[in-house]
Amino acid sequence: MIIDDDRGFCKCISNIINKYHLGVIAASCSDGLEAESLIHKCRPDIVIIDLLLPGQSGIELTKKLAVSNSQISCIMISACSNTSIIEQAYLSGVDFYLQKPVNVLEFTTAVSTVIKSKASTGC
Repeated sequence: MIIDDDRGFCKCISNIINKYHLGVIAASCSDGLEAESLIHKCRPDIVIIDLLLPGQSGIELTKKLAVSNSQISCIMISACSNTSIIEQAYLSGVDFYLQKPVNVLEFTTAVSTVIKSKASTGC
């Protein structure tokens, strides 16, 4: 699932996922509160999430996901390079924090790593 308020970025990530056969996109949305509801409905394995979202931040949403469903992996992608924000993101439960503009190799490696981790733990 892709959660970002920039439709162009969502399309870019979608294209990368399709081109490199990284999985199926269950849903996408642009609002943190809408995403929370959609995640509970769709039950994605991996959530690609922006830091700054309308409704609630990516960090707030990730914290809620960590409490409610520890099997969902989160990859946060943001233009923010503030180290304390990045630390907060990791403490909230993200598996990877990547910087915008997205580096395709970095992104595909992060997604592949999460997929392999899920396969090895049987999730």
